[in-house]
Amino acid sequence: MPSPKLENLKKYKIIIFGLGREGLSTYCFLHARFPKNNFILIDDRPLLELDKVWVKLIKNNSKAKFTSSLKELSVDDLRNSVLYKTPGIPVSHPGIKQVLNAGALLSSNTQLFFDLVKDYKKNNKVNGEVKKGTLGYKSPKLTTIGITGTKGKSTASSMLYHVLKENNLEVYLGGNIGTPALENWQAWNKNKVKNTKQQDEVFFILELSCHQLAEIISSPDIAVIQDIVSEHLDYYEDFDQYLQAKSQITRFQTKKDLVIYNADSKTAAQLANLSPGKKITFSLKNKELVSQAKKTSLLGEHNIYNTIPAIIIGQYLKLTPKQISSTIKTFKPLHHRLELIAKINGVKYYDDSISTIPQATIAALKTFAGKSIILLAGGYERQQDFSQLAKEIKNSKVKAIAILPPSGQRIIAELERVDICNALRANIKEFSSMIEAVHHVHQFARPGDIVLLSPAAASFGLFKDYRERGNEFARVVGLFQD
Repeated sequence: MPSPKLENLKKYKIIIFGLGREGLSTYCFLHARFPKNNFILIDDRPLLELDKVWVKLIKNNSKAKFTSSLKELSVDDLRNSVLYKTPGIPVSHPGIKQVLNAGALLSSNTQLFFDLVKDYKKNNKVNGEVKKGTLGYKSPKLTTIGITGTKGKSTASSMLYHVLKENNLEVYLGGNIGTPALENWQAWNKNKVKNTKQQDEVFFILELSCHQLAEIISSPDIAVIQDIVSEHLDYYEDFDQYLQAKSQITRFQTKKDLVIYNADSKTAAQLANLSPGKKITFSLKNKELVSQAKKTSLLGEHNIYNTIPAIIIGQYLKLTPKQISSTIKTFKPLHHRLELIAKINGVKYYDDSISTIPQATIAALKTFAGKSIILLAGGYERQQDFSQLAKEIKNSKVKAIAILPPSGQRIIAELERVDICNALRANIKEFSSMIEAVHHVHQFARPGDIVLLSPAAASFGLFKDYRERGNEFARVVGLFQD
């Protein structure tokens, strides 16, 4: 039986605002099902600056209209429509306001995925129970698992995916980690056609950012909440608004659902308490869980927090201790997360470009406690509080710092404030490019040193994103290898 939510879209114009990867995923999914619908495609960038595929798609669809200026559209154009907004575009954006004020309904790639799952569950239940056939479930049971937090979402999501996949469960990974949720839905449907032997349960793991959560009106069956600290204050008015966006991960759960959360975090506990579902906590005080988590090859105490949810969910799904521990051991670190990229003349170079907040850089410094560190830090200005980072630098064995603008200047100022004498002063230098910074630290480093790119700031300005920053760091370091 088709999804009622999806079938209902036949009556509407479809507006997609933001033509990045999620926008493309949404368009391809909906146009394949509703080729007769009118589409309005909006982006602040001109068409020629977008992915080249958009030119071809628009050319081949006479019912698709692109604009980068809403002045070209009348209120009548926008009426009777559903707006699919890309994460990261705030509802305060003038264009979004204009569309919503015209009466458009608001949705997203992630929300449509949850709508499809909800309709599927309704269609495959009799008297509240999932239909069963002689070979198990007539239709597989679907379980959604959402993971959020300020840092560690990607590692925790990937670790869980690895544990379930390696134990032969049917599992899909997507969301903020790179694959839009709708693409996972399509992948599962394609596999249903190919596979004659279906598993009784299918798992969809979604890494959920604050932007993806902000306007959804659904929560996953299993919510995992890591620590939540201040971030994205260039986007949200204050921390409370940021936390409010994150809260959607539990706000719409039911008594049948489950929330797993970091009990060492007040903010994680705060969001968990919004759920009427069953609650499971984890903490570094739980010696048994910590002992299991330490079997991973990941560095740092923060990665114990990132590993424990996979252990808990593995136990919840009746995997044996051996099945869980063996797969945790074989999980490989993700790129740009305390990733050892080179060892040159006894100096180790680590790419931790994902650390875009001070708390993440503090965790990285603690990972190398007692080691001599040369730190590369600074980047896009988000007015974050660097006071605790300055104290950690003062108390650690950081011997030099290469600063990147513009927030690097505030890190220096905070260091001067917490340590008037500041023995590091002579060994702090600011650079305008990664190649200059790496060239300097390469000359300064001595055998046994750790060169650590852990910026405590976003990458925008000098780089497109943290990946480009980390890749540039690795490229330049590679120039000094034999």
